[in-house]
Amino acid sequence: LVRSGDDSPTIRVTATIAREHDIAWSPDGASLYFVSDSDGTESIYAATVVQTRGDLKKALEPEEVAPAEEADDTETDADEGEDVEQMEAGDDEEGEAASDDDAEGEKKKEEVKYGERWADAIRFDIAPVVQTSFNDTRPMPSPDGKTLAFLRTRGDLMMMDMESGAERLYDASWDLWRDIEWSPDSRYLAWSVNDRDFNTDVWIAPADDASAAVNISRHPDNDYAPRWSADGKVFAFLSDRQNNEADVWVVFLDRDMESMSARELREYFKDAGEAAKKREPLKIDDGEEGDDDGDDADNEASLDLEDAYLRLRRVTSHPGDESSLFITPSGERVVFSQANPDGGMVSVKWDGSEEKKLGDNGSLQQVSLTGDKVVFVRNGRAST
Repeated sequence: LVRSGDDSPTIRVTATIAREHDIAWSPDGASLYFVSDSDGTESIYAATVVQTRGDLKKALEPEEVAPAEEADDTETDADEGEDVEQMEAGDDEEGEAASDDDAEGEKKKEEVKYGERWADAIRFDIAPVVQTSFNDTRPMPSPDGKTLAFLRTRGDLMMMDMESGAERLYDASWDLWRDIEWSPDSRYLAWSVNDRDFNTDVWIAPADDASAAVNISRHPDNDYAPRWSADGKVFAFLSDRQNNEADVWVVFLDRDMESMSARELREYFKDAGEAAKKREPLKIDDGEEGDDDGDDADNEASLDLEDAYLRLRRVTSHPGDESSLFITPSGERVVFSQANPDGGMVSVKWDGSEEKKLGDNGSLQQVSLTGDKVVFVRNGRAST
């Protein structure tokens, strides 16, 4: 573990003889999920910070004793009575205001403190989250933090309620390598999975009903790597339906966007980009989403899925395969790795215009929450 953007030391979270992999952050950043075979089967664990250098330093510092205030013997009974009367008159209002200020201060203090804890950590707690006789892998927490999706055995997609710990089978499969992506509002899941002819299609279903899944790619060639914009209205995936080479395809899941003029689309993406800048991680103190995370009913996307396959757009047509696909939170641009002869990490608008090369070859890992950075790995080193 290392904090991005500075020279902080790398922190070792686990030190066992087991194989540990499939890392995933909880939406609030409080826990780092991972898979370990330390118990003889692959199980899901969570690491949390229990001590930082700051905690240790604070514990060793001597406590400061505030000097006692001297009493003012010159205060008269009249003055004292007047003070008491004024205090009583404003007690409720000031007490309520102070309480609100204290609560807000504690909230901000906790958020800032938490953001520093992982980078300053020296000791962790490791606890099992899913530990059964099966092989359980690929932890995928929902953006609202209420559900943990994961794969069991050969590829069954399971759901665990994070409050009760109850598990349920969501979608059965034999394909362990299926691609799965939560919608940002946690209401839907998108996935690609092999059928019995070893062909992958992209499906979208409500998070509470996999039987209502809709095939939005519908093609005999492979479609995979589903990706959502922050509002769930713009959707991208990879498909090798042209020349047997993987290209980026995009669809507006809100059919109304199809009838927007060029000017209206510019305004839409401008507003979506501004909203993305305000996105925040899930708050750990009150369990509520940050601004513009799509948690409010007003921000829930109305998805038009049944005819989505008829509205697909091909965005790229480079020689060779595109890979490591991601979409910016606004939905305006997609980011991917381009194969030879040019190579490199590339960004392009949803309509295929304004292509930009971001850098040389690297394995893209994710786009930041606000969409201003990409994280990639090159030669074993993570960078932004």
